[in-house]
This record gives sequence, structure tokens and C-alpha cells, in this order.
Amino acid sequence: MRWVGAKADKRGYARVDGREYVAGPAWHGRELLVGVRPSTVEVLADRGRRVAVLPRAFGEGPAVRNPMSLLPALVARPRAFGESTIRRDMPEALVAGIDRMDGAGRRQTLRAIGRAGAACGFEAACLAAERVVEGGRLPDDATVDVLSRRIAAGSGERGGADLSVYDGFLKGRSAMAVNGDLARRVVEAGRACSLTTAVLEEWSALGTPKQVEYLAGYLEAERANREASKRATLVRRCALPAPKTFDGYDWAAVSWPEGLGRGDLVPMGDVGTGKTHMASALCMLACERRLEARFFTASSLVMWLRRARDEGRLDREAALIGRARPLVIDELGFLPLDPDGARLLFRVFADAYERQSVVITTNLEFSRWGAVFGDDQMAAAVIDRIVHHGRLVQFRGESYRVRNALMQEG
Repeated sequence: MRWVGAKADKRGYARVDGREYVAGPAWHGRELLVGVRPSTVEVLADRGRRVAVLPRAFGEGPAVRNPMSLLPALVARPRAFGESTIRRDMPEALVAGIDRMDGAGRRQTLRAIGRAGAACGFEAACLAAERVVEGGRLPDDATVDVLSRRIAAGSGERGGADLSVYDGFLKGRSAMAVNGDLARRVVEAGRACSLTTAVLEEWSALGTPKQVEYLAGYLEAERANREASKRATLVRRCALPAPKTFDGYDWAAVSWPEGLGRGDLVPMGDVGTGKTHMASALCMLACERRLEARFFTASSLVMWLRRARDEGRLDREAALIGRARPLVIDELGFLPLDPDGARLLFRVFADAYERQSVVITTNLEFSRWGAVFGDDQMAAAVIDRIVHHGRLVQFRGESYRVRNALMQEG
């Protein structure tokens, strides 16, 4: 073998012994190393990377090319396919099909041809991709690879026994049709997984009952897993201090208002009677129904907003809080607020008004909220927004913690 250096021109052609060899547009302007053998020419890039292996040609003539060498550049820039010389090396039906594709479809098809061509040859890969395109599908790596290997092995065409004689057994095909309930299960579970309804209906009609039942089971399991994962994420994001449910909840201390419906909720009353438990359980119910919920104490919410403002992201955090259904503000009045904190909390109530449900637990009557906000006018503005669409749930009774305390009088 004889090695010579050659620089590719702007077209990606390297000239050796008076004949041009196509390395590919991706190598234009690059210094290449060319190994000349009696029957082949091997083009290498830096660090010995093989660019192309081409048949050796003698005398004057057109540039010697290998279509495979053009594919990497076309995968990177699929729009260039329309003017590429590779078109004349492909079947007309495949070229027409690729022309109809968008950029992503072209990239996928050309990549599949390149990967299959490396194993089975460019011609077999193109024939395989052509068959896929003629079948109305977008070529992918697996399909083109399987078909090209079959074509390269010489088994691309059907032959031998006439299998049509078995079509007579299809007279009872209608008895094997998939029932509507099974197909409906596939569509409903698939739609919950964000799959296309038309594709689900088509594949439900194509499969046997057992196949469709398996598909329905798989999609239902996927839906259940996604829903469980979604609920777990919502509970984690809700930031509950201790997740609670209404199982075993003591309703004896609760006094319900008339006409309880949608809107804000204010559990108000004695310490330890279940106000925070109720708010936490409402958050859990919302998460079970895949609704966003957030749980804050009044002091932690003010601290959260103050930090967000100091870091220049108050609007973004306020928008995230505004997505909560419901938003729980626990222990309002447990600690008095400074003027800056009161203004930040007022913004939350103002943003939530008639937009989201807010649950506020407190031990203090409305008349004492002025001391919490440090401003009677601001407290009145907050209370006015709450009572407009809100309901007051009163709690009276002995503290659950005192009633079940381990510490007893000696």
C-alpha cells in the first residue's frame, strides 16, 4: 500500500494520481491521508479515522464516489438532500418519499439507511427503506436493518409454497373480532398516557382479542403507574409537615356552616381540635385527584416570599403559589407579622381572590387579626376578600393532644 496526503476541496473531493475521489462534503478543506491499493483507495482523516473506502480508478473519468460517505453530512443537514448527488444512487420511489418528509423524518430515514448500509451495503439499505416508505411508514433503524439484512441474504422476495390456500380458514374471522369494551379500554388507557386516539383505534382493530387484551393491560398498568407517580410528586411538592387523611378523623369538635360549597375555608377555634389535620387531609384529597396543592404556615410563607424577593424571583414564586388548588395557610396569628411580612402575605390573599381556594387555619377571631397584620385596614381588606366567597368552620372542644397526652399529673 502507498500512502499520500491530499487536501479535500470545497466539494469534499480529494485528488490522487490525477483522479478525484469523493470523501464527502463534511471533509471539505481538510487534510486527508489516502492509502492507495491496487484495487481500492482508503481515505482516512486525522487520528486514522476511516472516511471512505472506494474502488480505485485509472485514467480520466468522473469522480469516484461512495454514497455512504455523503450520509453523515446529510443527517446533520437534512434539507441539503434536495440538491445532493446521492439522489441518483437511490431508488426513485425512495427519493420521492424522502422529499415529502419534514426535516426530522429525513434525518431519521437517512440515519437508518446509514446504519443499515454499514452492515449490509448501501443498495440493500435503500431497497429496505423504499419498501418501508411504500408501506406508508417512516423508516426507523430497526425496520430498515431487519429488511436490509433479509434483502442482502437474498430472501427479500417471496417464493416457494403458495400460502394463499390457507386463506380459506379466514372465513370465521369475524368471530375473532375484538369486542367494543376491550377496544374502549385500550383507547381510554392510551389517551391517559397521551397517545393518539386514531392510532389506538387502528391497532385495536388489527390485533387478535388476546393481543388487544394484553395491550389494554399494559396501557392500564402504565396509566396506573403514571397516576401514582403524579400523586407522589404532588404530595412531595405540597410540603405537608405530616400527611393526614380523614380516616378516623374526630368530627365531634367541628361546627359546620349552612350552605357549605366551593370557596375559601377558615377553620377557626380552639387549640388541638383538628384544624391543621383537616387542612392537611384536604391537601391529600387534592393530590389524590391530581390537583396541585401547597401547604405553608403563615410564618414559613412570609419567609419563603421574602427570600424570593431578595433573590429577584418573587413574581415567579407567586405564580407557582397561584397554581395551588387549594392553598393552605396554617397557624395565621400564631406569630405577629412585621409590616414587610404583612404586605407580602396580603399580596398572596389579593392574588388568590376569586382565582383559587384558600384554607386558613387560625385560633383568633376576625376582630383580633389587626394585631397579626399590624394594621387594621390591611386586616379588613384581607377579611373582606375571605368572607365574600368563604365559609367559617368553627372548632370547639378539648385539645386532642391534651386528651391523649402521655404526661399525667402525679
